[in-house]
Amino acid sequence: MTPSEAWQDLPLDDRGRHAEALVLAATRLLRAGQAARAFELADHRCRLAEPPGPADRAIRALAGRLCGWPLWRAELDRALDADPLDPVASSALLRLGEAADRHAAALRLLDSPEAQAAQVEDALAHLFRSGERGVLRLDLVDGRLTGWAAWADGDGSTPVLEIHGPAGPDRLRLATDAADPLPFLPPGSAGARIDARLDAESARTARLRLGNAAVADCPLHPRSRRGERAPAAPLHAPSEIPARAPLVVVVPVFADFEATQDCLRAAVAETEGRPNRRLVVVDDASPDPKLKLLLDALAGRGMIELKRSARNLGFAGAVRRGLEDAGRADILLLNADALLPPGAIDRLAGAAYAEADIGTVTPLSNNGEYASFPAPGSDAPSPGLAARIDETAARVNDGRLVDMPTGTGFCLFVRHDCRAAVGGLPGIYGRGYFEDMELCLRAREHGFRNVCAPSVFVIHHGSRSFGAEKAVLVARNLRVLRTRFPGIETECATFVAADPLASARQAIADALRAPTRLPEPEPPEPGPAPEALAYPPDAPLSLGLVSPAPSGAADALAAALSAALRRRRPDARLVLLGHFLDDLALIGRGNVIVAGPLDGGSDDAFRLALLGLRALVLPPGAPDPQGFARLCRRFGLPGAAAGADATDPDLFIPEPNAHDTGHALAIVDWFAGRCPP
Repeated sequence: MTPSEAWQDLPLDDRGRHAEALVLAATRLLRAGQAARAFELADHRCRLAEPPGPADRAIRALAGRLCGWPLWRAELDRALDADPLDPVASSALLRLGEAADRHAAALRLLDSPEAQAAQVEDALAHLFRSGERGVLRLDLVDGRLTGWAAWADGDGSTPVLEIHGPAGPDRLRLATDAADPLPFLPPGSAGARIDARLDAESARTARLRLGNAAVADCPLHPRSRRGERAPAAPLHAPSEIPARAPLVVVVPVFADFEATQDCLRAAVAETEGRPNRRLVVVDDASPDPKLKLLLDALAGRGMIELKRSARNLGFAGAVRRGLEDAGRADILLLNADALLPPGAIDRLAGAAYAEADIGTVTPLSNNGEYASFPAPGSDAPSPGLAARIDETAARVNDGRLVDMPTGTGFCLFVRHDCRAAVGGLPGIYGRGYFEDMELCLRAREHGFRNVCAPSVFVIHHGSRSFGAEKAVLVARNLRVLRTRFPGIETECATFVAADPLASARQAIADALRAPTRLPEPEPPEPGPAPEALAYPPDAPLSLGLVSPAPSGAADALAAALSAALRRRRPDARLVLLGHFLDDLALIGRGNVIVAGPLDGGSDDAFRLALLGLRALVLPPGAPDPQGFARLCRRFGLPGAAAGADATDPDLFIPEPNAHDTGHALAIVDWFAGRCPP
């Protein structure tokens, strides 16, 4: 298959689907065994202005590994960091990784809702070859247990599913269905679908048994599509600011004694002795005895109201447990790793009641998603610095409110009338992540606004509730959110790009005499350049056109060079390095490859050798001719340049005219004379 054949039937001229076409063409070439050509297209996709997705990166990593690209593993890790449940990335690692990596990739494939039957079969085959005897994948929603079990079909023992709870196990015998078998079972295995009704409150763990042997366990985390009921008649944001209501602060607690202790100390200072404020702490089946003693002591002194769950309910479930007797009240959802500064509740309440249609309020935080200072995911500042930031924010941003698509549940103030309209946190997200976004999106459906109060700064350590499980939980629940609120990712990305909070952050930074963002890390120094590019045996013959900035002259010269190559050297092609006005039109000429800009990284030499570049050309009027000369020297490539600003090229063309066929033929003749026959 040629690169041109790989493009057949793909939307080459559809700019909106160009990235998709590149990936599909790369996939076709990979299947045809042409890894080098597949890498070219996948690499081009990953260098477009539209950010690549995990699958795009995984295809580039897979093709690059087959070509000997040294950075394939780093690229695959980036794909998995972005979405650990992406089936393309996990399939690539299952094929290419070391033993431990392959085992983890197989488990992720079984968890991925987008995995194809062949990918699941590969994952199961790997696990069974590694010694696993059984696998369970189950989901418990509104008391209905669904999923499947698979096992190595060895001794003929009858498979039994045990559901363990406080009252002991219930047993369900499993049987394969010859009329409707699982489509992903590898040879030598058997499996069964599972669909049963359970008491969701008592179910804790499912266990698969073959005879007397337990071969697989699966914890059960109940979810619900119902959540807390909303009123029968739709409620909408009022036209006038309502009277203030009492406040209930809800803090779900599970682990991390130190962070929880600090959180509760600050929360008690904001609520103790205030008759209209309650601090409700929910012990969500914490396994830490020291933490339980702390909660008992605080409750015994009347500083908190303590509620305990017999099983882990997750964030949304614990919040619902905490609000069982809240009545008509404002609520503040607070993570156990967030620290309220003095006066925070007064300022958040002031923001919530500043205008009639405000439903939720989120403060600034070092780790507050869209409402972050100085940048999302920043490390928690020291208590002294945090106090300075909060005092400064209260002064310079007093009264300022910024609308956001959604709020963030680490510290979310929800006004009582908004809460009455939306009906509380949903239970479909199970143990946590994105239930706060859904609450805020439902609030918008009722006419309420979600705002940030940049006059409040709250420390948020982040990622302590679930630790290493966070990435998988986020990936799984993000898929749920996408189905329930299509387009929300695009809206949030637009908000981030517009950055309406920039002036509020800048005001704080100016007052603190600090930068608005954390300093960018210094780019790594490029490694020592090889004296010559190591071309693979099947490297094509290519001439590179380097365009540091888009220009009409660069596109015109590319068209002329393409035509001249077709006449004088039809076995060669033109590779576009850099930025051009109309990549798609140039690709359509048939012998043109778009490779994107070089970034000075350690894989530049690999890319140039794989592309088969034997010489480089700088178009007339291009900026940075000195950079072009350095590029030629770095890789030992001859260079042709046009124009008075050219710096000692091997071929110099005076009086440049990008449209001149004669100049293009001269460049091609010069190039052909340096190439092997």
